[in-house]
Amino acid sequence: MESRSGLRGIHVCALLVAGGTVALLLSGALVTTTGNGDSIPEWPSTPLLEGSIFEFSHRITAAAIGCGSLALALIASFARDLPRGVRAVGFLTLAAVAIQAGLGGLRVLAAAPGSGVP
Repeated sequence: MESRSGLRGIHVCALLVAGGTVALLLSGALVTTTGNGDSIPEWPSTPLLEGSIFEFSHRITAAAIGCGSLALALIASFARDLPRGVRAVGFLTLAAVAIQAGLGGLRVLAAAPGSGVP
């Protein structure tokens, strides 16, 4: 029965990450549509300004997805008797989220004042 429990944990975590990713896409679209991109470039050292709640929620959602992807990879690495490929998909998910987070961070740093990027 333990293998069934491992499958349930992975299944629940994968559903939460997938649902959170949909929320992340929607909040990113909201940031773009409202023109609030880069409204808090020095975050987290600056306070929230009016209108920056959209970008703040997008960044917090992205952090939650990163944590969820890490949890998914950890659950997959310790669960026993997984179907073939499930462990690899868990780690590929973590890698994809890490790459996207790095690209997002580079985008924010490139747009920061004094970065030399117009």
